[in-house]
Amino acid sequence: MLTRGAVLLGMLLAARIARAEAPARPLGLRDAIQIAVARNLSIVLRREPALAARKGIDVAALRFEPTVTASFLHSESDSPPTTTLDGSASRIFHLQNDTWQLGLQQRLRSGTLLGLDFTNARTQSSLGSALQPLLFRSGIELRLTQPLLKGFAFDLDLPQVEVLRAELLAQRAGEDVRLGVMLVVKATEDAYWGLAQAIDAHAVQQGSLKLAEQQLDLTRRQIEAGVLSPADLINVESTLAQRELQLVQAEAQIADAADQLRRVLNLPREQWAEPLRPTDRPQ
Repeated sequence: MLTRGAVLLGMLLAARIARAEAPARPLGLRDAIQIAVARNLSIVLRREPALAARKGIDVAALRFEPTVTASFLHSESDSPPTTTLDGSASRIFHLQNDTWQLGLQQRLRSGTLLGLDFTNARTQSSLGSALQPLLFRSGIELRLTQPLLKGFAFDLDLPQVEVLRAELLAQRAGEDVRLGVMLVVKATEDAYWGLAQAIDAHAVQQGSLKLAEQQLDLTRRQIEAGVLSPADLINVESTLAQRELQLVQAEAQIADAADQLRRVLNLPREQWAEPLRPTDRPQ
């Protein structure tokens, strides 16, 4: 019957063989950061309010956008004469009026309202007092309105407070996205260098194990030559066992560090079995 320790050792050996056989995926720090930022759900969710806040600036600035208006008015009336100059009382006079209006209005950041209107009227009348049966009138009107109570201030920021509020909200949302990106970058760098450190520590443990094996071989030759006693072999074998255990622990640390980096990168499930190999070295 297998003991629990033997089962765990077999699982570690199997994982070690699988990692050794699977090709490692080279990964640079810049690529890791780009993957982490692109696949981070928190950053994606933070970008939506930032986009909405930027649109809020355009909405708040609409009151300062120029406004173009156009209108057409048509009227007809039949009426009896009101004066003797118009003619006989038995006559019915017809009056027709067509008016076109085109206007442009602009509100300035100071609260001043500028307006320009162009009006063209066409009047057709059968009244005797009319100058002409068909009369055209055109006019241009320029208006400047400055509120002195509500909406007026010497500080130009007050009339555009809605725009400033929208800009502050957009800036705050942008800084929130920037903060999220910074946190993801920091987590990615920590996980990346953690994996690089675990791999380097594993290489050190491999060197220590090799030295312990060489020491064991040397001690055995010295015992055979009579230089050392057989009791000295116990300490060397104990050191070798410690180095083997430390090597297994280093492999487990590599697996944990790689899982942490995969978690930060938010890799798909099918890519979690693929070993990662950092290509950048710390300065």
